[in-house]
Amino acid sequence: MKVSLPVNYKAALWIIAAGMALRLLVLALCLDTPLFGDAHAYHRFAMMYLNGESFDTVRAPGLSLWLAAWYGVFGAGQLSSMLSILPFHLILSAAIYYYSARLVNARAALIALALISFYPSFVFHSVWPLTQVPMAAALALTLYLLDSKPSPTHALAAGLLLGFAILLRPNCVILAPVLSLIILLRKNRRAFVSASVLLAVSLAPALLWSAREYRHSGNLVFINYTNSMNLYLGNNRFTPLYKTWWFGSHGQGARDVPAEFSDRLSAIREIPLSSRNKVYLKGAIDEITTRPGVFIVRTLSRIRTFFAFDTYTGTQVIKRFGHGKIVGASVLGLVMLFYLAIISACLLFYLGRGARENGSTIGAMIPAAAVAYAFPFWLAFSHPTYHLPLLPLLAIPTAAVLERLIRNPSCIREYFSRDGINYRLIIALAILLLIQLEWVLVMSASFYEAI
Repeated sequence: MKVSLPVNYKAALWIIAAGMALRLLVLALCLDTPLFGDAHAYHRFAMMYLNGESFDTVRAPGLSLWLAAWYGVFGAGQLSSMLSILPFHLILSAAIYYYSARLVNARAALIALALISFYPSFVFHSVWPLTQVPMAAALALTLYLLDSKPSPTHALAAGLLLGFAILLRPNCVILAPVLSLIILLRKNRRAFVSASVLLAVSLAPALLWSAREYRHSGNLVFINYTNSMNLYLGNNRFTPLYKTWWFGSHGQGARDVPAEFSDRLSAIREIPLSSRNKVYLKGAIDEITTRPGVFIVRTLSRIRTFFAFDTYTGTQVIKRFGHGKIVGASVLGLVMLFYLAIISACLLFYLGRGARENGSTIGAMIPAAAVAYAFPFWLAFSHPTYHLPLLPLLAIPTAAVLERLIRNPSCIREYFSRDGINYRLIIALAILLLIQLEWVLVMSASFYEAI
């Protein structure tokens, strides 16, 4: 795979510099805010790894291991913690720029780069130790290495990246066989070797970590102990039909968490850790098998919320940082506009007529990887923040459409009406808008409370 600088690389450097400047500004504004939520949890586990403490792996270890390595070099202060994700932003920017230039053209590469550089949620998540940006970087670089006819060397590098992604979020394990199968289907002379290397190397870190956990505790568990618990939290008789993520982000005693469910969780947590996963898994399977209709409704809800726009960034600006309701509401609006632009353009690309006449070679790997990544969330519980790692990849077909529209604005009609009305595109766009409306209406109480 030959890598050469696109002709407009200087413009790309300016966009990257502007994106970094924006992130450093946000970091400066948030520097007095202590780590909170998941960021604090990852930091706490990183310090335990750094201090050589032995403990059960409750959360996936990938990000905490990165933080421990970072702290070992740069120290473990607040500023160091907030700077630790910026290298992943730079990797993500380079991967998306080169990937877009190869699949579409250099002009589209600038558009894709600008989308991820100024998307408010990515700016926010770039300055806190959270998994979204590292995951996006690992996925983008993995697909960049594989989305052609990868050599065994490229498959080796991609496998290492995917192995890191699996340690970040174990749901990514499904990507290993899916991407290996796509390589095999291309039937080039090195396909079998490349697919085998990818599969073996990407699974090795997870298996090694699981072996470490077994050596430490004597328990057989895949990476960490929360996978079966998450399946149970999203599939029990108390799980809301729409807010399937509710028990994952609201602990015992929180508002709207039934007391009977809290008592049930307390009883399960009295069970030894070695047996707890079996109890969670049995509880989830019993719920799914005895009430399959309810499971289908919840799954449809999980898919719907996965495709809703992210409200986390805007509400955090209002609630936690005290930057004002106007600023927070503006961030909410910008997130919605960026998100709808990306997803709508993706629908134009994949469902629009004449959409691929701009020479783009975008194939099946991006949508296949997106579905494989999302599928486990659709079975357990999902939330709009879970789609963030996929948006940089989806920015590539988005950029292909936007670049074409900039060159020829009148071609928008072709997407909808070439050789007759394109009903499937119209229906898909209508569903997308209805999902956003439903999300706003269902979450309106939380919005009003924040704003």
